[in-house]
Amino acid sequence: MKFGEGIKYSWIRPKGLTNIFWILVPILGLFILIGYIVDVVNSIVSGQKEQGLPVFRGFGETLSEGFMYFIRAIPLIFAVMAVAGISAMINDSLGAIVNLLLTFFYIPIATINLMVKKKVSAIFEFKNIFGMVFQNFVGYISTLIKTMGFFLVTGVLSLVFVGIPMQLLATNVYIADFYRENSGNK
Repeated sequence: MKFGEGIKYSWIRPKGLTNIFWILVPILGLFILIGYIVDVVNSIVSGQKEQGLPVFRGFGETLSEGFMYFIRAIPLIFAVMAVAGISAMINDSLGAIVNLLLTFFYIPIATINLMVKKKVSAIFEFKNIFGMVFQNFVGYISTLIKTMGFFLVTGVLSLVFVGIPMQLLATNVYIADFYRENSGNK
């Protein structure tokens, strides 16, 4: 996905940006928002990026999707904390390096993998995750740079509030597209 396509993605169907307001619903809103983000990622991975932000599936389905993703993500959080913590206890420099490697080369693809496969074991598919990253390393670095550029553009747009929903709902657009291209989901 080209950089401009990622920026325009939210504007193909701008009505989808209104789903940011689910965050205003106490407690449940967070899970609904997470569920919708999972829908956004799955829409891109399944090759429907030309349609823009997906149509909201409904309160119950999206709430359930968000809650289940949250539950499935807990082992990922603990695994990353454990690896980063143990490596930092061994040596501060080692801890910093491991944290950097996890942040840039493991967590983004593991997160997308979890959203797509919807099972906890997806976060432990190290061969698959690192295979995607390192078999197309230049493409992956390009994806990270585009993602950082996306944050910069949406950060500036946040000054007029329109960047906030773009940043929350479409943050994974480039990584999800990279996943689609490198996982056989073309």
